[in-house]
Amino acid sequence: MDNKISTHAKEELIQVLKVQYRKSSKMEKSQILNQFIAVSRYHRKHAIRLLNGKSDDKNNQR
Repeated sequence: MDNKISTHAKEELIQVLKVQYRKSSKMEKSQILNQFIAVSRYHRKHAIRLLNGKSDDKNNQR
């Protein structure tokens, strides 16, 4: 059985963790990030960008 979570569930998780991640110490951020990666199966750098709130919008490109 493949344990995947839905896209909607990932988006909800990102919104909840984003606030907590920004307020956390470096050690706490690492723990949050490790748990998020385990659940979401995102690459580490992509997960950091999501939790920091950086956008990947193509509209921001020159």
